[in-house]
Amino acid sequence: MKDTVHQRDEILKDRFNHLIETCPVLDIKEEIKVEDFFRRVAVVVSDALEMSVDSVFKLLLEREQESSTALNAYLAIPHIAIQGENHFGILIARCRDGIEFSEAAPRVHAAFVLIGTRNERTFHLISLSAVAQIVQEEGFEEKWMAAESPQSLRDLVLSGRRKRQS
Repeated sequence: MKDTVHQRDEILKDRFNHLIETCPVLDIKEEIKVEDFFRRVAVVVSDALEMSVDSVFKLLLEREQESSTALNAYLAIPHIAIQGENHFGILIARCRDGIEFSEAAPRVHAAFVLIGTRNERTFHLISLSAVAQIVQEEGFEEKWMAAESPQSLRDLVLSGRRKRQS
């Protein structure tokens, strides 16, 4: 079905699409604190990053303490820079009952975690722009909460309207 939608809408797949097609997706049911969320993220991505769970967790926590990555009460985009070159990854997460990021964002339901090396800064900005366009689409929040599975969340992001990089 996804391919049919892409063909119908003449959507060109770009690097962002390819990352979303293969990225980890967390679908969390219960309410959790941001520290618990970051621990779950670290467990999922540490092997691919060739880093310890504790190292990834510490980077996420330190970045959050600098300034909150919750953009509003619904959405957060935690992001960290890692050592090395030519690495960029995304993790998508939904928390049905909410992630407690702060008093201002006590129940974040959508999180896009971006992890990349410094030489991928330009693609980091392209990814931020893509996420911003997708989540601002009319009805996104309702569709996000209604999605039936991690694959449905992935498909929602893939089908989002946005300007694509050539």
